[in-house]
Amino acid sequence: MSENGIGRRTFLKGTGLTALSAVGAGQPQEGRAQFPVPNSAGTEAPRVKAPANACDCHHHIYDARFPFAQPGARMIPDARVPDYRLLQRRIGTSRSVVVTPAPYPASVADNKVTLDAITEFGANSLEAKEEGQARLLSECWRGLQKARVCGGVVFEFADEWWKNYDNPRTARDWWDRVAAPDDELRHDNDPEEYYGLVTAERRPKPAFAVVQHMFSNDVPYSGRMVPAIVVAVLAQSSIIAWVIAWRAKRRRLPKS
Repeated sequence: MSENGIGRRTFLKGTGLTALSAVGAGQPQEGRAQFPVPNSAGTEAPRVKAPANACDCHHHIYDARFPFAQPGARMIPDARVPDYRLLQRRIGTSRSVVVTPAPYPASVADNKVTLDAITEFGANSLEAKEEGQARLLSECWRGLQKARVCGGVVFEFADEWWKNYDNPRTARDWWDRVAAPDDELRHDNDPEEYYGLVTAERRPKPAFAVVQHMFSNDVPYSGRMVPAIVVAVLAQSSIIAWVIAWRAKRRRLPKS
């Protein structure tokens, strides 16, 4: 391992499972749906039901937006974060540990595919309840800060009136779904429609206050000092350089 590199399997050791659960959105899953999932054979539900808060302890994200470090390596199609969420619905897990695939760079400076994956996070208030949604968002944010990434994207601002044109077949079997051609006509009892920080009527949920706090000036984060120090040093250097240049020009001017 080089000084600038870090092992693929240990890259996320310092982030904690709370941040890594971002990919799975942190909500419990029923694991009973029967629908095709990318890169997964068959459509039947698992014979053994996953326990609450079950964790997938090793999986990869492949994303064509990020180049491989190994020329000629095979890109796995349909292996981005939304595709992995479909797998979670099928097998019933709610947490995950993302491991950078071998074809991608292993240096911290260029581990973009994994950093992008763990910055997509959110939880719906139908499964996790409103207080649980707020708690999960807060835990994910703290994990991202520990990982020292630039930030994250919270999904999403408001609950949606329709989603996917399919709905749960029965109450609480959220991912055993049936087609709903008129889905846009009503706000259904569907987790996909409840990821918002506010309701469809724009009533703030507890998660709204959590996100407000995330972006407030009261949140301690030592990394904020780094850009401020850099700007101060550059500004001081510019002033010193200008003064030196001005004095040199004055000395070169002919005396009257």
